[in-house]
Order: sequence, then structure tokens, then C-alpha cells
Amino acid sequence: MKKTLYVLPGFGESTQDKPYRQIARFAKSLGYGVVMHTPKWARATPSDWIAGFQKLLPEKPAGKVTVLGFSFGAYVAINTAKLFPFDRIIACSLPPFFKDDIKDIDADTRAFLGKRRMEDLAKYPFPARLGVRITLMNGAEEDQEDIVKSDGYCAKWTGPKKRILVEGAEHDLETGRYLAVIKRELS
Repeated sequence: MKKTLYVLPGFGESTQDKPYRQIARFAKSLGYGVVMHTPKWARATPSDWIAGFQKLLPEKPAGKVTVLGFSFGAYVAINTAKLFPFDRIIACSLPPFFKDDIKDIDADTRAFLGKRRMEDLAKYPFPARLGVRITLMNGAEEDQEDIVKSDGYCAKWTGPKKRILVEGAEHDLETGRYLAVIKRELS
């Protein structure tokens, strides 16, 4: 059966960055067809990122479809899963920026993201009832509040789920430990 892996990088990153190329190379060695997508991050909202990713997706999936996203790429993957029947989501370092989380976002992050993105984020509640198989990962050295939020997302998820804390990893795929765990999950 055909297997496809879609890869979505984190905010400001590109699928041409080294860790994403390593993931693609490994996935291809396992027989995946790999589709790399870098959203147009600049002057765009989460709705724009989701719509851009949707344009890549076929009308009907052929075979098993997995999407792997890092940070805002994971946010895009989860929100796109409301509209496309992925078999599996691998969400790495999912940011706590869903509708119910907006009140907890600090002033510096709000300023960085800007008013339009903040307003757009408020449109997206965490979609806990998708029934899609998910692996939620965080680096164990990430912000502890983010880890707790991801624990809460995992608890709410109604489909098959797996929670992984990557020891010694931060919010960064450059960490060899993070990549090793991703490779294990793809195998």
C-alpha cells in the first residue's frame, strides 16, 4: 500500500532546512512518498497557512497518509485534519495557541505574532474529536507550561494517541535526540 508523508516546518523555517531534509531522506528510505511544504509565513495568518497546505492535498487520499509538523507546522496539520482524512498526525512541539489558550499568551508573543494573527488564532479551538491517530511530542527541556498544555491536548484527544517527551531536547529539531525519536515513530 502506498504511504505518503507530508512535512510542515515550524514558523519561519523551511523544509529545505537540514532537519527536514533528514526526515525526508529517512522517510523515503522506508518507502514513503514525501511531500515537503513550507507555508508562506510572512504577512500571513494561520488561516492562510492552512489554506495553502490544503491546496497541496489530493481530493481523495491514496493509501496511508501521515502528516508531520513541527511547532506552527503541527498547528497547521491538526487544523487541516478537520478537513482531510489523515491516517496519522505526528505533532512535534505543538504551540499552545488554540482558541482556549489565547488568554494565556504573553505580551511579547502577542506582539511578535501581531494583531491579525492573534485574531485569527482565536478562530481555532483545539479539535479533540477528530479520531485520527496522533503522536504528540515535546522536548523535555521546552517551556514547562507548553508541555503541560500538550499533556492536556493529549488527554482531550478522542482518537488513538501517544505522548512522548524527548529527553534532552528543546523546542528545536536540530537536536539529534528529537530526530531519532521522529525516525522511530516513522518506522
